[in-house]
Amino acid sequence: MPYPFIPSVFLMNIASNGASNITDTQSNLQQFLQVFLNGGTNPDGYVYEGFFPEMNAQLYGGDWSVKWGPCVYCSAGTTTPTSATNAMYVAYSQSLDTYVVAIAATNPLSAFDWIAEDGTVDPHYAASWPPTLPFAIAKQKNPPATAAISAATALGISDLLTQPTMIDPAGGDLATFLNANKSSSSTLIFTGHSLAGALSPTLAFYLNQNPANSGWKQVLVLPTAGATPGNQQFADAWIAAFPQQADSTSSFFWNTDNVNQFDVVPHAWNVLQEVAQAPAGGFYQSIWGVMADPAGGTVYDALQGAIALSNGYYQPITQQWFEPSFGYWNWPQLMPGTSGYPPAWASLPNYTSTSPLSSMTEFGQIIIATHIDQYSNIFGILPPPKMQHAGSENAGAAAKSKKR
Repeated sequence: MPYPFIPSVFLMNIASNGASNITDTQSNLQQFLQVFLNGGTNPDGYVYEGFFPEMNAQLYGGDWSVKWGPCVYCSAGTTTPTSATNAMYVAYSQSLDTYVVAIAATNPLSAFDWIAEDGTVDPHYAASWPPTLPFAIAKQKNPPATAAISAATALGISDLLTQPTMIDPAGGDLATFLNANKSSSSTLIFTGHSLAGALSPTLAFYLNQNPANSGWKQVLVLPTAGATPGNQQFADAWIAAFPQQADSTSSFFWNTDNVNQFDVVPHAWNVLQEVAQAPAGGFYQSIWGVMADPAGGTVYDALQGAIALSNGYYQPITQQWFEPSFGYWNWPQLMPGTSGYPPAWASLPNYTSTSPLSSMTEFGQIIIATHIDQYSNIFGILPPPKMQHAGSENAGAAAKSKKR
């Protein structure tokens, strides 16, 4: 039986990250994402069936295909081997007459993502809403007193809409493509995780500042794990433009940032103080359980710096908080005759004062589990198979990802 609509869109959201964790030229990274979505042989010579050929039978609607992109932007340029800064594609279902704009999350390999598009949240650099694009970061004497978004988010939507590599040769830039396909019978959905959990609702609003009169049947947003994109005035305007709407196929809601209570990212930039409490008796109470040094002190100090940086300026758009199973996906090793898929759900330890979370290595594993794996648990779905590439681990690679 196919997944409900919102979990299906979440899977398309995750598929936008098919070029993450890979170092190569911009054109090759774009080809990696193309193969991940549609199937074929990737630049490293591995064959992959493709997300949509592999998953369409499980996706609501069942007839999705890529209609624009995928496009990849690399802040370091197009010729030097580097990592993807941003990636985006548009999928379409004829049976549902629905377009989905899927935006990639923070790439763990991209310092530009972490520093510029995630971390530039000092209110003195905030951009008045709507920002002028292309956006240039500039410090102001006082933070905007009217609706505004962080410079990080403004830079992100600017890169998605104005960078030359974010232009599809056939469809043009995203705005041009969407305008050409706009119809009063068609639904338009924006979705993204993490960094894109802030970019997707903001981009949807930038392109559709009056969604009810946009020319589309409806404009919906499905952000997940998103950090807070703007101040209270922006949040109020966004909520008025995109009221929460029930999904008739599931218990989830559109126009709602779906967040895991164990995930630190959606606590930014307005409730970071809830992540970990001041030390008492050598221990730190946290959303993950009891922490101890060195991890406890390192994490607590980093949180205090982030809290001081954002200075209470940001307020969230509509959110729905969930408490998933405290676990992670255990991907089996790829062995001869086996596919390495699906992964099995495994429990994480219960961190207490007798067994605290103290190792930074283990903390890194917790961050991945809570920021990525547990969202599949929230939506009641399996993650898609992984695509093999040079330098990747065999764990979880699809059986059809065999090098010729």
